[in-house]
Amino acid sequence: MGLGSIPRTLALVCLMGTSFGQTPPEEAPAPQPDKGSQGEFDLLRSRARREAALAETAARRKVTDYLSSTLGSKVAVNSSLFEEQVSRLVDLGPAAAPALIDALTPEVIQLPPLEVGTDDESIARRTTRQREQAILKASSRNLSAYRAKVAAHALRELATPAATDPLLLLINQSEGTPRINALLAIATCPEPQRAAPNLILLLDANTDPAEQQAFIVSLARMGGKTAIARVQRSLDPSDPQQANVALSALAAAQVATVAPQLLTILHSDNCGAAMAGILAYYRAYPKLLEDNDHLEPLLAVLVEQRATRTNVTAALQLLLELRVKPSSRGKSMADDLAESRSSGVKEVALKWLASTGNKRALRTLLKPLDEDIKKVPTYSAFHSRRGDLLYEVGEYKDALESYERGINWDRTGRTKGPYVGAARCQAYLGKFKAAAVALRESPLKRSELSALADDPAFKEMASKGQYWVGTFYRKAEDMPE
Repeated sequence: MGLGSIPRTLALVCLMGTSFGQTPPEEAPAPQPDKGSQGEFDLLRSRARREAALAETAARRKVTDYLSSTLGSKVAVNSSLFEEQVSRLVDLGPAAAPALIDALTPEVIQLPPLEVGTDDESIARRTTRQREQAILKASSRNLSAYRAKVAAHALRELATPAATDPLLLLINQSEGTPRINALLAIATCPEPQRAAPNLILLLDANTDPAEQQAFIVSLARMGGKTAIARVQRSLDPSDPQQANVALSALAAAQVATVAPQLLTILHSDNCGAAMAGILAYYRAYPKLLEDNDHLEPLLAVLVEQRATRTNVTAALQLLLELRVKPSSRGKSMADDLAESRSSGVKEVALKWLASTGNKRALRTLLKPLDEDIKKVPTYSAFHSRRGDLLYEVGEYKDALESYERGINWDRTGRTKGPYVGAARCQAYLGKFKAAAVALRESPLKRSELSALADDPAFKEMASKGQYWVGTFYRKAEDMPE
């Protein structure tokens, strides 16, 4: 008898290895959760939640302590103290995220009500209290804003997924400073495909330039196809105001991929309205101006007066600072600007040309001062102004001579400018010891000397302890406060 004639059930029994005549085993019941195991799982989950809550509480306390350690309201963002506080908050890990998100909204100080009364003493006391409260409010507002910025930078570095939803909620429900802080924090969100669409919807409905810039910076830093596509859309030359905001944002976000769109805007008839953003982007990426494809269209905008006089001057000032050398066609346009009827535009154009080695432009600039010095050779201020002009166009040796004459003819001994100017020239010429002597002999206060550490002219000198510390702080007790 073949297998095909065996009843289906018997065939299954045979195939499973069950002996003929034996009762097949009953189907095994579905596994039921072990009550003991389930209870243990619930216990572990409860314990994990409790430990997470304790960690968040401890982190919240440390966040409060770290932020409260800043007592002054004049601490600069990106100062060494700022960076130290951000680093300490980042070291707390993701558990600190809830407290940091709460800190993004600057606290509003609550002050007691002013006393009422119409008599002279009450009015006098009320006036005094109003003045005190105004000072306290301003100081508290600055301090809270600083602490909120510290928290935003710490969240940006943490880049924890746990912060995405709370940050999106804050961005949706707030405006002004809290929203801008939250946008700064969410820029490093590890889930751009989830966060970007929400930000784009809010950006499309937003009309505040500061918030628009913060949205675009956040999207540009966040990256991803959706975010970058929206950023690119903001560079439409037909909307120069929006392009202006977008270029400023992209410069701040250090996005280096929009040079083609920038050229399109620069060639448009209404690019003047976007000039502030164009200059911000060129300042962030100065090498673009070494390319005539960028420099010549920019100069054409200035010559054709497609920008305001203020922006024309600002553009020429940028070219002066960067020491950009024009092509032959660019030089012709620069010469046109140097003949401008606006004295401000003319002066900066001449300075720019002089900084590129144009001796005729330099002589034109120096002529009025040289005539004044010829009339009154012992007037210190004339020599100092001549030194300032030569320093600005990069003629450091000649500027140093003018500053030294200004020091020699200074009868008061209290003029600071020529001493600082001479020290800057010495520093740029690599004569750090002479620069240190000029500063030590100057009438500068201790605080003014310390502030010079951030001056670009003294950057290299400041890195050399034997000149910087030895010169300024060894003699600190002899300096005026």
